[in-house]
Amino acid sequence: MAATQTTYPLTYGLALSAQEHLQDKLIDNIPAAFAAMLAYTDKDGVVRIFTPSLIKLGRLQDDPTALAASQAIPSVGCYIHYNDPSDTGDGWKDGIASAVESSMTNAGFGIPAVYEVGGGSMWWRRFWLEWEAFYIDADLTQLDSSRLSAALKHMLECCLSSYSSVNPHGWKCVMQDPFVETSIRSAVVKSHLWEGGGPEDDYIWRGAVWYQVMTEKET
Repeated sequence: MAATQTTYPLTYGLALSAQEHLQDKLIDNIPAAFAAMLAYTDKDGVVRIFTPSLIKLGRLQDDPTALAASQAIPSVGCYIHYNDPSDTGDGWKDGIASAVESSMTNAGFGIPAVYEVGGGSMWWRRFWLEWEAFYIDADLTQLDSSRLSAALKHMLECCLSSYSSVNPHGWKCVMQDPFVETSIRSAVVKSHLWEGGGPEDDYIWRGAVWYQVMTEKET
């Protein structure tokens, strides 16, 4: 796949591309297979599709419970971050790709053990997507909110992994920036899903996806 030339630094270009891809697959042009899993019936008997209300770069500067058109529709926000701002240690950071890293971190990528002097280097560009869903007046059961939240989690994993013949809804993340750094392939390394507080039938679910893109930098 030929690399798209961008005028942006690669990390920003990748974050913007991921946001646009998720907007397309989860809001604007939902694949039929996704829509079937995301369907639910509201308290008035209307069949709806559970989708994010907002997908954006960076933190939300608004009320997360009021993102949907009404509180009868779940408010769902997805927020893409560079690295993992909740990790104050030396964990989910950008770094040189190494053949001796753990198999989980390398996520099945082939990493050359030695680079030719002056021939460039390979990097991990790492991102963290957090999301939250507020089922305030949707009157869904705990089981339904669990089903829809789990479906969203799996779809985010699918969409943030590289596009391929076996993953046609994956992300076409290949691009090159003005610093001659080229993205090669993306992979989801881990994800998280948990149920928060809320009274009966007003459930709150939150999740996160840690994903990374292998890149090559020319020197």
